[in-house]
Amino acid sequence: MMNALQETSSWAQEFENLPELLEQNYECLTKETGQECTKLFMTFLNEVKTIRDKDVILVKQITKIGSNILKSNSDLIDDELKQRLLQYNHEGAQIIDDLLTDTYLDQYIDEYRLIKMKSHFLSHAGSIANNLFVKNRQIEFAEIWYQDCLDSANISISEEFNPPIDPKHATHNFSLAAKSAFEISRKMDNDKDERYWLERSYYGNIDSAEIREQFEFDGAALSFELAGKSAFKLSDLYETAPEQTRWMKNSYYSNKNAAKLLFEHDKKHSAELFECAAERAADIYWLTKELKWAEGAYRYFKKSAEMVSETDKKIYVDRRYFAGNWAAAIFVVSSGRKGNHWARDAIRSYRDYLHYYKINNDTERPVVIKQVKQDLSKVISSLKEFKTSYSRRRHNSTFSF
Repeated sequence: MMNALQETSSWAQEFENLPELLEQNYECLTKETGQECTKLFMTFLNEVKTIRDKDVILVKQITKIGSNILKSNSDLIDDELKQRLLQYNHEGAQIIDDLLTDTYLDQYIDEYRLIKMKSHFLSHAGSIANNLFVKNRQIEFAEIWYQDCLDSANISISEEFNPPIDPKHATHNFSLAAKSAFEISRKMDNDKDERYWLERSYYGNIDSAEIREQFEFDGAALSFELAGKSAFKLSDLYETAPEQTRWMKNSYYSNKNAAKLLFEHDKKHSAELFECAAERAADIYWLTKELKWAEGAYRYFKKSAEMVSETDKKIYVDRRYFAGNWAAAIFVVSSGRKGNHWARDAIRSYRDYLHYYKINNDTERPVVIKQVKQDLSKVISSLKEFKTSYSRRRHNSTFSF
């Protein structure tokens, strides 16, 4: 880091050792000089009310050291001084805005580096606002946390630069913006405001996931999963079927995307997410009565079951039972037009369920087992009726030639 402490005021003499300490402890507080740096930094933070007129590199060094101290011991800085450090970061972003319009910009520092610094100023500001919100639960700090992280993320993927400045930094801050929006939504006392912030949370996680899936499957899957939770909660906050369906579909696709990303290296969690996708497909069917969603519920309950068939037989038969229910429903609703394989699949899943609980002497679900037996009997009866009816139609059709 360059020596940026080029000041002529009286306080510069007091902090004459600061430049070297800032450079030594920029990445993290060192064992050798970390304590000395912290002490001098705290003096600076107490005495200097604004750094709006300071060199941008000095501001970057000071704010980075402040973030390092917060990470190592956040209680060392009281709330009033945390707000000043928050102000320092905002002032750093403002200094860069001024520099970007300056005629001697090219002689001073390149635009790309300045924009990246601004993104980091806002990211650090968001972290401080988060710290203040967690401690005091004041909504104003959560809103600052949200806006600063969102702005930092958008700057990092600005279309002005190709390639983008820092996509990984963007995904991290989109996730933080989503988290803050979700926290704010929990503080709202009316559905309208809660919906507004939940939507911000959903879109923040989607933005993070869609970038992150290019280089980090686990992180992208988590963002999709969190987006699915926000979308599902939103579906409950709307009163009209179209809006409920819209957000239920968003939840369905988010869970399915997360499951696919984890399919190869985290089968258990992937299976759980496919089960969530199946549940959302079932919800959408009840809202729309469109048969494709019943088929989706069947498909992903079955897939989720098959993924644990070798590791957890009990979960397998439970999920397979739900798939069987949807197979039976599709057979009945379609009046056999979709083929009697649906009925046979339902029968197979019911028999597997009953067989498992019988051989394991598991009696914890007597009511469910009784219902499964009844469902099995109904499907067998329906299948027989379908076969008889189909045979008659085929015979009459053939005879008419």
